Amino acid sequence: MNFGCTAVPVVTRGWASQNEPTVAYGPGMKFNRSHAAGGVGRVCSVGCDRQKGASSDHFVGTLQDRLGNCEPMWHAKRMSQEAALRGHAARRRNIRAWKSADALDDQAALSTLARVSLACGRWLMAHGLAPSVRKEVFEEKFGDLLRLSPEIQRCQGMTVVDIGGGTGQLTAYLAGRGARFVWCVEPDPELAGQAQEALAGHNNARAVQALGQEVRDMIGLADRVILHEVMQHVDKPSDLLTEVRDLLAPGGFAFVIFTPWGSPWGAHTRALLPVPWLHLLYPKSVLAEMRSSESGWHSRDLSATGLYKLGAGEFLALVEQTGLEVVRLQLLPVWQQQWMTQLPLLWELGSARLGAVLQNPM
Repeated sequence: MNFGCTAVPVVTRGWASQNEPTVAYGPGMKFNRSHAAGGVGRVCSVGCDRQKGASSDHFVGTLQDRLGNCEPMWHAKRMSQEAALRGHAARRRNIRAWKSADALDDQAALSTLARVSLACGRWLMAHGLAPSVRKEVFEEKFGDLLRLSPEIQRCQGMTVVDIGGGTGQLTAYLAGRGARFVWCVEPDPELAGQAQEALAGHNNARAVQALGQEVRDMIGLADRVILHEVMQHVDKPSDLLTEVRDLLAPGGFAFVIFTPWGSPWGAHTRALLPVPWLHLLYPKSVLAEMRSSESGWHSRDLSATGLYKLGAGEFLALVEQTGLEVVRLQLLPVWQQQWMTQLPLLWELGSARLGAVLQNPM
C-alpha cells in the first residue's frame, strides 16, 4: 500500500539494549527513544503526512528536527530517575546508621498480601476512588496541636523543647513567637540536618541530634515540652514520658498529640492503601513490608519502620504511672462525628487523634 512517501531508514540517538543505534523504517511510525535496561524514555511520534510532491529530503529533515526536540526531555527524565535512585540509596544508608541492621533485608521479595495491597492502593487512587495524599501545609499539620491550648503559644521568655521536631517547622514558628530559646531534638540524622538549615536564621533556636540523658544535660529544665506525633514512634513510651517529667520544670506543661493505633490511619498507610481501619486486620509483618517499600527498602519488623502500636487507653494509663497530671484531654473525632468519641466501646476507633496537656506537679 502506498502512503504517499518512501520508507526512509532513520538512526535515532537513544540507547538500545546493546548500546547500538536504533533503526526504524516506514511512514507514520513511532520511534521509541528509551533505555531498554532502565525503562526510561519518551515516545516521539513522527507523522509522515507528506503532501503530494514533497521531497524525501524534506521529510528526513523534518524527522530529524522532531527527534532533536525530544532529546532534552528524554535527558531530563533520565537524570530525574538517577537522582531518585541516589536518594533511595542515601535513605538506606541513613536507616542502617540508626536502626538495627538485623531488621533489614533489601533483597527479600514482598509477600503476596503486601504486593496485592499495594497494587490495590495504586488502583484505587488511579481511578479516583480514594483521595490522593498531598503534602500538608503548616496549618493542616500543626493546627490541631496549636488549638489544643493557648499556653502553647504563650512562650515568651520561656525555654521550649520540641522532641521529635523533624525538619524544624514548629520550632521555627515558636522561636518567632518570642521564646527565650527553642530546642529541636530529632534523633534521625537526615531530619536533624534539615532542621539545622531551617533554623539557621534564628538566634534563639537550635536543632540537636540527641537522646535521653544527653537532652537533659544539654538543656537543663524546660518550661514547655512538645510531642507532636511522636508517641507512636518510640518503642518505650513510658520511658519517654518519664524523661519528659524529668525535663519539665515544676509547674511546666507538656503538649502531646498523636495518632492512636485504633484510628482509621493508625498504621500511617493512607498513602499506600487508603482504606480506613484495614490495618487492624493485617499482620504487623505485612504492614512493615508496605511501609518500608515506600522508602525503597524491605523489612518485616514494624518497629524497624519507626512505628509501634499505642492506643489511647494505654497512653492515658502510662501518663498516670509516670506521675504527670492530665490538665486537658481532647479526642479529635473521625470525620468530625463527636458521638464516636463519647461511646465507651467506640472511642478507641472513633478518635482520629488524641491531644493532651500534661503538667509536672509543683
